[in-house]
Amino acid sequence: AYIKGPPDSPYEEGWFKLEFIIGQNYPIDPPKVKILTKCYHPNIHFQTGEICLDILKRSIIRPFGPLNPFAEPRKFTDKPNADSPLNCDCGNQIRAGDMMAYQTMAQMYTVEYAMAEDVIVEVEDILVHKNLI
Repeated sequence: AYIKGPPDSPYEEGWFKLEFIIGQNYPIDPPKVKILTKCYHPNIHFQTGEICLDILKRSIIRPFGPLNPFAEPRKFTDKPNADSPLNCDCGNQIRAGDMMAYQTMAQMYTVEYAMAEDVIVEVEDILVHKNLI
């Protein structure tokens, strides 16, 4: 799947490729999700793409129906959590209050990896194939 970076964030205009592995026990067991696009974010491991998000680590069955695990990864880019970072450098910048350094690095990685020509071409091909553009 691809998610678009949220507006008014350093990820804006970027397209981030995700891998969902849905096991036989879904929705009792949540899907395994990792981000394949390099991303500078405190809750994303830069090398493995692992995402540190509580909803992705527990059952998604709730009294009012299952949560949507496909929407959750986009939500967390809006509010990075520096208290339990997988990317310590990024988390340290945020905890130190150096939001300019964090946002500059995140935007640089977004331009480099999530706005690359091959990414945009692949996303456009998918959108055309699905008759969305």
